Amino acid sequence: MPRILIDGTNLLVRAHHATGALTFPDGRPSGAAWGALRSILHFVQRFATAEAPRFRGVSVAFDGGRSERRLELLPTYKAHRTANLSAAERDERREALDHQEGVLCHLLALAGADCHKARRVEADDVLAVLAEAFGPLHGVILISGDEDFRQLIGRVDGFALVKPDGAKVEKFGDHPEKLSGVRWLAYRALCGDASDGIAGVPGVGAKRAEAVVDWLGDGMKTPEELAYRLETSWPKDRETLPRNLKQALAAIEKSPDALAIFERNLAMMDLARSSYWPEVLEAAERPRFPGNAKLREFRSEVSRLGWDRSIGPLAVAIRAFGP
Repeated sequence: MPRILIDGTNLLVRAHHATGALTFPDGRPSGAAWGALRSILHFVQRFATAEAPRFRGVSVAFDGGRSERRLELLPTYKAHRTANLSAAERDERREALDHQEGVLCHLLALAGADCHKARRVEADDVLAVLAEAFGPLHGVILISGDEDFRQLIGRVDGFALVKPDGAKVEKFGDHPEKLSGVRWLAYRALCGDASDGIAGVPGVGAKRAEAVVDWLGDGMKTPEELAYRLETSWPKDRETLPRNLKQALAAIEKSPDALAIFERNLAMMDLARSSYWPEVLEAAERPRFPGNAKLREFRSEVSRLGWDRSIGPLAVAIRAFGP
């Protein structure tokens, strides 16, 4: 009986860009909250019927701001995302999404899901903690469009990743794909992540990074092993090496900061370094399946918003399953 983990921020932002100009009764935007709730209802119903006839509840995590740990390593982390917006535009976007996130969390709590958000803690880190705690015990199905979660495939027992469009990165319990687990982490650390403003090793793009990962091999179990191997195990005869690997190694040698960048990126991207939060696990383990009073409040709220048909079944779908 796996637990369903949901990247609430990822779904909310995707819905914000995908839905039309829907509004709450007071005129404020509502499309992101409505779209995210529709997605969550879809997945709860899907896994309750086809993938896992029973599951152990639903946990949803939201970003609480940029990670302090990552900002210490890279002060410009994610700064580019709002660099071209005026202060007024940034405030308008933040206010619209914050309000919808509040409505989303309130309705999810009434429906029986547990929601997590902490200041200066990102949803990725919360979900990684929950996956490592519940995966080996019951299994987890994590729903997110964030490719960084590939690194947990094979590193966390019982972990399965599903994209918001329904595509499976890995079926529940299957073996890892080629670029997953620590291999995916090494690949991302070499390439960087433009969406987060993290530069990769100069001269090492996607093809060359994949060649380096192949050369490092399948035996690497931790990021520390990857960094040590990249620093110490250089091949003496490179003539027989694949072209992309030769070019990647030459680029790494040419850049005096290459290994420092690689190790910094590993430290920033490795979700296994997320802090252990007993309060997060305690909240997730606490039964939250709503009684009749909360169900009535949920139905009243969705009726007031005009979402009876589209969102109304969510509470019943979650309530049908227990821990």
